[in-house]
Amino acid sequence: MKKSFFYLAMAIITLSVCFSGSLIAEEHYQKDIGFDVFDLDTLASDESITYCLNDDGLVVCSYKVLGEKMFFLWSKEQSITLIDLPTNAMPNKINKVGQIAGNYIVAGNSRGFLWDSCIGFVDIGTLGGANTWVTDLNNLGQVIGHSETGNISQLDNKVKEKHAFVFHQALNKESVNMIKDLGSLSGDLGFMGDESIAISINDYGEIVGASNVVWFNNGKRIKSPLQGVIWKNENIECLLVLPNFEKTIGLAIDNLGNVLVTKNDSLFFLEADNHQENKLPFGNVYKARLTDSGKILLNNATYYDSKHNFNSKQNRYSVTLGDVLDLTNNFYGFWNDISSFTDINSKGEISGTAVTKFGDRHSIIMKPRGKLN
Repeated sequence: MKKSFFYLAMAIITLSVCFSGSLIAEEHYQKDIGFDVFDLDTLASDESITYCLNDDGLVVCSYKVLGEKMFFLWSKEQSITLIDLPTNAMPNKINKVGQIAGNYIVAGNSRGFLWDSCIGFVDIGTLGGANTWVTDLNNLGQVIGHSETGNISQLDNKVKEKHAFVFHQALNKESVNMIKDLGSLSGDLGFMGDESIAISINDYGEIVGASNVVWFNNGKRIKSPLQGVIWKNENIECLLVLPNFEKTIGLAIDNLGNVLVTKNDSLFFLEADNHQENKLPFGNVYKARLTDSGKILLNNATYYDSKHNFNSKQNRYSVTLGDVLDLTNNFYGFWNDISSFTDINSKGEISGTAVTKFGDRHSIIMKPRGKLN
């Protein structure tokens, strides 16, 4: 522990000495490409990874110094705060008040967590089974995901039943945390699906994801592919009504009620006001972040600005992030590759991890330069 605080003290000193020069250099060689890249790895560490960020520019990072992994919050004021998380934690969302949700491993099983600066680290628990997977967190502190229920599928005794859940945090350490089973779609004769997943939640508690459903065919019970669903007031309904049970998944929902949903490997934007389906020019999308400003990050690789206007090509913009940054010919030759992008906020700022010419991985933020057009 003493070593950790020593590293932290050295890190603060490094911040004051090195950070401003780093910004100047990177802004210089990234001109005219739409984004500036900011290096957050100011701890002189062996490795740093960025996981997620919020609209205020608060970023969750991990640093490895002399082999010791530590988690930090990095702020736009260029300050850092140590977070007490398990070393195998994988944070995936931070909200506007700085709460962090994600997953970690316990005895070989996946468990979800919520971290709060006042209450600390909280294990989400399960619905009765061994594993829980957290997928999202809203600004009210509600956590969603899916969990094994401890039951075996009625259709396949080799399949463990998994259900979507919502987790409500206790107000204090004396209160009881609550994880609630959101259930699955009801099919023929009331048979319930054996799998449902919750993927995205907005600040009104509306949740999108997917569920399978059971129906009868020639006297046999058959399980459908996953169907895109939405939970409103914790009541489940289909996002799309499709023939032949084609596979659909609700990937993201914003506070306006707009939804991103996949259908037959195509991506659609469902407008909240008129439920119009707008097909987007992307396929094979498995992960999406949708902000209230219409900015979207797809598969941790593609930036898309819908502007919520699908009738004018001038009002939307997409770019493959790995292509827009000419890192092999940058001015200082410092960056070699962008290895991953992890999150996007309403300002269009994108968190990620880059590889230097020395092979080190550094946490970065990409900030849009003016209008992207």
